[in-house]
Amino acid sequence: MLRAYFVWLFSLGTVLAQYYETTQYADHSGLPSRIVRDIAQDSKGYLWVAGNNGLFKFDGQKFWPYYASLKDTIGLRDNKINTLLVDQTDRVWIATPKGLHWMENDEIHFFSLLKNPTAEESHIIELFQDSKGNIWVGTYGGLFMINSESGETISFSAMNPELLEDHAIWGIDEDSDGRLWISRAHQLPLISGVGNFDFNPLNVTLPADISEEKYNAFNYLEFDENLFLIDTEHGLLKGSFNSSSNLKIEKFKDEKGGDIEEMYIYETLVDHDSGIWVVTRDQLYKKYELKDGWLIEQEVISKNGILGMSGYSHSIFQDLQDNIWIANANGLFKLSEDNGKITIFPPSHVYNCIPGFLSTYTIVEDRNGYVWLTSPRSLYRFKKEDILSKDCPEDYLYIENSHFKTSRYLFIDSSSRLWLGAENGLSVTQLDANSNPGEFFHFTSENGLPHTFSFSILEENPNHFWIANYSGLVKMTLPQGDIAKAQFKVYGNDKTRNDALVNNYVQELEFDRNGNLWAGTFSGVSKLINAEGQGNFQNFTSETEEANSLSNNAIKQLFKDSNGRLWIGTQTGLNLFDEERDGFLVFGRSDGLPSEYILGIQEDSEGFLWVATTQGLFKGIYNESMKSFVHVEYFTVREGLADNITNRNGLFIDQDDNVFIGSSRGLSVLTTSEVNWKAKPFNLALTKFESIKKKDQGFSSVKDRIEDQTIKLKHNENSIQLSYAALDFTNPEYNRYRHKILPVREDWIETGATSELNYYNLSPGTYELILDGSNNLGIWSAEPIQLKVIISPPFWKSNFAIILYILLLGGLLRFFYLARIKKREQELAIETKLEKALIQEREQLRKENTADFHDELGSKVTKISLFLTLAERSLRERKDPSQWFVKIRNNIKDLSGSFRDLLWVIDPQKDSLGEAFLRLKDFGEDLFNNSEVDFRSSGYHTNNMDLLLDPQTKKQVVMIFKEAMNNCAKYAECDRVELKLISEEDHSTLILNDNGKGFNVQTKSKGRGLKNMMDRAKKIGSEMVITSSEKGTIIRLEGIPHSSDDFHLEAM
Repeated sequence: MLRAYFVWLFSLGTVLAQYYETTQYADHSGLPSRIVRDIAQDSKGYLWVAGNNGLFKFDGQKFWPYYASLKDTIGLRDNKINTLLVDQTDRVWIATPKGLHWMENDEIHFFSLLKNPTAEESHIIELFQDSKGNIWVGTYGGLFMINSESGETISFSAMNPELLEDHAIWGIDEDSDGRLWISRAHQLPLISGVGNFDFNPLNVTLPADISEEKYNAFNYLEFDENLFLIDTEHGLLKGSFNSSSNLKIEKFKDEKGGDIEEMYIYETLVDHDSGIWVVTRDQLYKKYELKDGWLIEQEVISKNGILGMSGYSHSIFQDLQDNIWIANANGLFKLSEDNGKITIFPPSHVYNCIPGFLSTYTIVEDRNGYVWLTSPRSLYRFKKEDILSKDCPEDYLYIENSHFKTSRYLFIDSSSRLWLGAENGLSVTQLDANSNPGEFFHFTSENGLPHTFSFSILEENPNHFWIANYSGLVKMTLPQGDIAKAQFKVYGNDKTRNDALVNNYVQELEFDRNGNLWAGTFSGVSKLINAEGQGNFQNFTSETEEANSLSNNAIKQLFKDSNGRLWIGTQTGLNLFDEERDGFLVFGRSDGLPSEYILGIQEDSEGFLWVATTQGLFKGIYNESMKSFVHVEYFTVREGLADNITNRNGLFIDQDDNVFIGSSRGLSVLTTSEVNWKAKPFNLALTKFESIKKKDQGFSSVKDRIEDQTIKLKHNENSIQLSYAALDFTNPEYNRYRHKILPVREDWIETGATSELNYYNLSPGTYELILDGSNNLGIWSAEPIQLKVIISPPFWKSNFAIILYILLLGGLLRFFYLARIKKREQELAIETKLEKALIQEREQLRKENTADFHDELGSKVTKISLFLTLAERSLRERKDPSQWFVKIRNNIKDLSGSFRDLLWVIDPQKDSLGEAFLRLKDFGEDLFNNSEVDFRSSGYHTNNMDLLLDPQTKKQVVMIFKEAMNNCAKYAECDRVELKLISEEDHSTLILNDNGKGFNVQTKSKGRGLKNMMDRAKKIGSEMVITSSEKGTIIRLEGIPHSSDDFHLEAM
């Protein structure tokens, strides 16, 4: 069912509208005091907030609290702060029910007005500084002045008891001639003379309907020469003053001649543009313009509502950036003026402005200047000027239809037909000359479409259209323009053909500069080459190994710019078709895009390409020669957009270059109108500087030690923690920070919205910290904070210590030089002695080995002689003597080996672990050469030649393993033997392993052979471990000691 509605709304007033954005600060934002009574700002830019539960200093990021303490008799005595004053020297004066206080260098001091004041005289309710610097104090018990020169306190209540004693002083003001105006509770005002403090009652003429008994004024604020704004219980009144000290009080009239609404006014503010603001007890706030004697109300519209502001406001203040602050019973409120650049539609400040209006999906403009847009289920038509006006439209059209569900595409063709692609079909209607729609005709799967869900529509000519459909690319033909006789041809995917449409799920369509049709799908993009038959396509997809391929196959946008370039938006990048390479250039975050998920592409009249992403809007000019974007700008919620995420197809630019951005939070319009918006200067402030002395004590403040932008820290205070703030309160959440630390880094270190810095274990030296911040418009401070940090070295690294070290070093060098000469003489004597001992040891070893060889030689010669005698006897007896010749040969062979061993042992060139291992390896290969035993060795490396063994160790190691291998050959009955070397830094291990039958170690260890092996191991300080079983035997000689030449000498 289709329902069309024409809606008319009527404006009931002619009040001028001004737009602001409201921010509430309360306990949810770090301000512990819900009730706020006053606001002030010092010259640095800090805001001081008088709360019902303490004093607070605000830097845009944090509220720094100051509280009363029960035991503190010299500081703040009450947490209820009535009012504040920042004087000409930046001293903060604090008024409480328990007396007056002042703050300097973050320390609060109590100020005694009288020695024994009454409770009323202690209850401070008003503070004022006159043009001469005197501080005036109003209490419930009278008026006081603190002389700026002498510091003396003067009680005017005592001087003028009949006028000031026991009177509550509501307000103190000064006019341009230097007269002081004193507002008294339920009394007519007092006025001083010019240049003196002689107070007298004014001659006052009141309006006829206000009696003197009912008259109660709080302030007399001079607006213009002889014209005063008077805050009263009866509203804002006008006071006309003449030189005869006569004050005529009247009610203001509006532009129609009527009285201004009566209300209870607490305070009036005249802003920097002469606008008059008032805060009231029960009507929030109001703003007026005084023009030609008329007081004209200005409509103040908060774009985001009043955020729970109570009707009870205590004071109003304008800061250095022109933000309006209101001290309210429900928190601290800030009103920041809208810069007028971005319009949000529908306006959020008007409740239910367009009933049922939800997300904005797609936008188009017709030839009459009407803007058509779709929401999830409806079609709307608005006057463009109504959208740009920031108000609710006076009339608009909206159409409900079930066919419009999830309508993602709008298109107006050359014949003024309006097309709408949606989940439930393709709809079309003819617009008349006044942009009124006729009856809609709906296409679904039941009357020609391959699938009901349709997306974009592209016109080839008035009778031929292309449609992106969920089940293919559709060509629609309208015979003689008749929609009812539409004919459809569908091009689809065919897995058996490489030149078929790449995927049936088609979302986007566009013609390139050559008139070729491109179709964007969920599996890539297809270019139609031949429309005949089933169609021939050239397909482009994302290929990981191809540099010129698409960045992603999910196509979100196709767009041809004014230069004929074809841009393709995907889920992971912006692609530009390169005709020469028949491929794509890809742009992403590294090229300046805020996000690589592309949702919309448009171009304005100046050639700027606008790209909608999931993280805001990108604007830039593509430079063909540089292959990059220049003159780049970004737009996000920070700049005023309703949402960072644009709906797909929700980006549209009209002929006036107004940019329309549709999102789930409404329609944002970036206007081209010139806006007089000048950023105000702001200061940077160091809010915290702490260092740590001992880890168990944590960080403590050393900010008070900064003098002339320099701080000196001890060597054990070299871990620091600091924070700073850009004191621009317009949108402090969008202030940004950067810093340098010289000489460590000379480039800016961007820290985003974070301004807290931590440096740990800084080396002694001088560092320069340069701290910079920008406001919400991205304008950096004109004067960054430059702070010199000097970290002193410890005493033992100081210059004095260095001189002592040099002197001491010189003495030590002389001492060690002389000592070294003496030591060298001693070493030479010792070396001579050791060399002699080494020669003696080698000689002793030679004698022992010679003696051993002599004994063995005698034994062998005796055996050989005996075997020769036996052989002769066998020959005489005609027996075979060969057995004796074999024994003779074996003894001669043993004798030869023993002689070689003797020569090898006493050769000093062979004193290395490598030589010992190779000796054993050669022995094993000779021993098992003619047997069936597989002998192997492992672990040897050429580095083993550098590991020295003393001669005794070398001899014993070789003797142990020769004995072991002989035993293995005789008794093991094995077929595999391995000799393995494991080398460590100062010792080694030798292992002999066989797979023989094994033996009982405990029984055999009592034999002479194993006992000799054990004794040899102990003799060189090593340990021999034998393990044996039926699977084999392992002999390990562990802890074979190495020796260097020096060690070898010392061992002697």
